[in-house]
Amino acid sequence: MLLVLDSNEYIFAFGLFKKPACEVLLDSILETSPMHSIRIPRLIIEEVGHHLTPEEFKEFIEFITGLTAIDEDFVVPFELGARYERIGLKPADAFIAA
Repeated sequence: MLLVLDSNEYIFAFGLFKKPACEVLLDSILETSPMHSIRIPRLIIEEVGHHLTPEEFKEFIEFITGLTAIDEDFVVPFELGARYERIGLKPADAFIAA
């Protein structure tokens, strides 16, 4: 199963203010890899980087490097993002989902 996670899942798993549910989610994905993998757009990486210390960000990068390649945002078809917006996602979330 291919997963796309919101930046908050990473921020609250690796950041100062941890949420156990986020940590458990990422641990579960890691344990079930490659059955479950993550797709992560560059936009998410940038957002996470703004909320973590350099040490926390390094840990995050090490985590995702073992599970996925970074999707460059320029390959997202506009029409797909617009479709997700039409079904109710906020613009940034629609872009990430696309």
